[in-house]
Amino acid sequence: MGGRLGQGWSAVEASKLVGVSYKQLDYWAHKDLLSPSIDQGRGSGGRRVYSYTDLLVLKVVERLVSAGVSPLSTRQAVECLRSSGYAWDGRLLIGDGHSVVVRSDKELLSEMVRGSGLGVVVDLGKVVSEVDGALRGE
Repeated sequence: MGGRLGQGWSAVEASKLVGVSYKQLDYWAHKDLLSPSIDQGRGSGGRRVYSYTDLLVLKVVERLVSAGVSPLSTRQAVECLRSSGYAWDGRLLIGDGHSVVVRSDKELLSEMVRGSGLGVVVDLGKVVSEVDGALRGE
């Protein structure tokens, strides 16, 4: 990953980098869909600070919400990313309307051959590229 590990971004910066409104980001934080991992900004005048991994997860959430994925499935996707150890390269996040999984490209091809019904597929490597591009100002 080409991101800046150890660096943090405010909620305003994060919303611009991932392409969602500040209000949407605020809503996701208050609903505990994705709380910033550096600083949750609790208390009076608190400022939320998001990590690079948070930005990547936010971009995935943005993709899922834009595709009309339900809040429950989106929450499952965030949990799935966590449990996969945030493995991004060569991985795809797949949702079929009932569950969400992270698979490698080869595992996905195997599932497609078996005829599993795929709904939403998010290329996690592309998410990394897009966030890295936004950080470079592209």
